[in-house]
Formats: sequence, structure tokens, C-alpha cells
Amino acid sequence: MSTGNIKVLQSPAFMNVTEGSTAAMHCMYKGSNEPSVFRWFRDRKGGTELCNSTAQYRGRVIGPDREKIEGMTGAWIQLTKVTMNDQATYYCKVEFVSNSEYYGQGTTLIVKAMSAANTKVLQSPASMNITEGNTAAMHCFYEGSNGPSVFRWFRDSKGGTELCNRSAQYRGRVIGPDRQKIDGKMGAWIQLTKVTLSDQATYYCKVEFVSNSEYYGEGTTLIVTAARNQTQPSNSLGPLHIAIRVIVLALFSFTVTVIFLQHKASGPSLLMLRNNKE
Repeated sequence: MSTGNIKVLQSPAFMNVTEGSTAAMHCMYKGSNEPSVFRWFRDRKGGTELCNSTAQYRGRVIGPDREKIEGMTGAWIQLTKVTMNDQATYYCKVEFVSNSEYYGQGTTLIVKAMSAANTKVLQSPASMNITEGNTAAMHCFYEGSNGPSVFRWFRDSKGGTELCNRSAQYRGRVIGPDRQKIDGKMGAWIQLTKVTLSDQATYYCKVEFVSNSEYYGEGTTLIVTAARNQTQPSNSLGPLHIAIRVIVLALFSFTVTVIFLQHKASGPSLLMLRNNKE
């Protein structure tokens, strides 16, 4: 099999992607029906291989997956969560079972950085009032990027104490973050349960992208109100009730004493009156 009989084609020749997104590259050949294997290499023919076994690409490569278009045998490969460091030219290599191998002309990957101007982090509500003992729910969204992201919340300042179960003051009281998508915006929400007065603060949402870029929201201010004391049972006595009871008991005692004295004083008189009659 001569080199002139095999032609390896790559597409596209150039591609622009934004960091955090996915780049898909295609490779096809014509001139042989022999079984083949597709591989991609960075910067030069036989350079660093684009595969999950390479440290810088680990966990980010999908494929190669075979395809056949217009009678040509081919494959495509995807590089996910693209970073600025992934910018390079990638060469497709086709290996045949006969140990012959052929390269394509390369696909140049141009990566565009995600600028802060294009990414905006929104938090809601801006402030919230809650009674101690209840649960506070805070939301965070961003717009301007489709890249994979991670949501985190911090107390008092950007990068302050993290609102998570690993932080001693919040241990066992945090639920989430749980991801959500509303009106086309990617977001997440977090809950702080059994809120205490010491939880009152401003909490800042941080969005981290796989490109190592990060952006903060404007914060959610949590205002905590002390729980009211439980009302006293209806049968409990306050100071006024006690005073009234004392007065009533004193009057009752005085009345009994007066009646007793009157009865005692009238006893001899009745006896003398009876003797006189006899």
C-alpha cells in the first residue's frame, strides 16, 4: 500500500472556542478498506496524545468515535472543558493493521478567554429577614457563559468563611448547593437550616469555571430576628395576681377572726340570760 493511495483529511482546519466549552474535531480517510485506528496528537506528528491517559487531558476526552461520511471512513473526538492551555494544532493519525500510518494536515484550536465583562453573577434575594430557628434559602445565577461551573458561598467577604458543612459553625446545617436552570440562566441554590442570631451576615456567591476563572455576585444579606419568648400558661400567676390573692386571703382571715370574736363575746351573755329566766 503506497502513501499516494491514502489521503487523511481533517476538519475543520481552524476552530475558535471559548474556554469552558467543548471542541469537536473530525478525521477521515479514503483509499483503503483496511481496518484502522484513529489517534490525535498535539503540536506535532507523534507529539503529546490527546487522550484520557494523558495527565493534562484526563477525564476531558470523549472518543474517538467512528463515523462514515460519503463513502469515507472516519472518526471524531471531543475535548471538553477547554482551557487556555489547550490552544494548539492537533494532528490526526490513522494506523492500519498492516503497520502503515498516515497523518492529516492538522486542526488548529484557538481558545478565547472568558472575560469578566461577558459573565455576570446574580444573587437573590438581595436581603432577607428570617426568625432564628428557621431555614434560609439563597439563590445564585450567572449569564454570559455555557462552560461547566461550580457554585460556592462565602460569609462577610469574597473568599471569607465558606458556607458549607465543612465549616465548624455551619456543620450539619447546610443543604446544597443544588443546581437549577431558570429562564436560560444556569444557577444553584443553597439552604442554611436552624438559623441562629450569629448567622446574620452577607453571603457572597462565587462561580468557578474549569478554566480557573471565577466571578462573585453582589451578596445576599441575611437579617435574623430573635424568636419571641413563649407566652405564660393561663394558670400561671403574675405579680398583680399574687398581690390580689394575698389581699383576698387577708380580708377572709380578718372576717373569720371578727366573727369568731363576736361569737366568743356573746357566749357569757346568753348564759346569764338563761339563768335569770330560771
